[in-house]
Amino acid sequence: MSKKEEFKELIWYIAANHPRMLKETKLWKLCFFSEADYFEKFNERLTSVSYIKNTFGPTPINKIAQKAIEELVSENLLTITDGNFIGAGEMELKFLDAKKIQSIENTCLRYSELNVNQIVHLAHQDPVYLMADYHHLVDFENAQYRSNEEDVAEEPEEVSLNKLQKTGLFALAA
Repeated sequence: MSKKEEFKELIWYIAANHPRMLKETKLWKLCFFSEADYFEKFNERLTSVSYIKNTFGPTPINKIAQKAIEELVSENLLTITDGNFIGAGEMELKFLDAKKIQSIENTCLRYSELNVNQIVHLAHQDPVYLMADYHHLVDFENAQYRSNEEDVAEEPEEVSLNKLQKTGLFALAA
């Protein structure tokens, strides 16, 4: 599976299950934190998409991100209304397995209440971002330097997918 296809699933899943308005900046930060948290917990990448250290925080490689967004929109799996990203329809998830979905949901539950400024501030404090040079790739191996506040080893108790669906925050699609 290509980087872009993996990333499309991540974008769609977050956009389809986010309970509030989801602007591009917050979407990229939720993708970044999903990647960093997953790497910290499992010592492997969630997707193979690379992220760059930019002034406004870590962002996925623009060429892949924009192509993924364009394809999701053309496939009617994503709509963008007033800058708000909304997952639509049902996407067959070929890459995101139950372990990855659980990790993404745990991450999004932690950050969904934050506004854009708050999540950007946290991204700027993350060692994965801090240890990279501007306009260079971030290295998720630096997740090992996160403090206990950011430590996902102490994630909330395993939350069943049924429980998440009942909260209204996430609905398992596909």
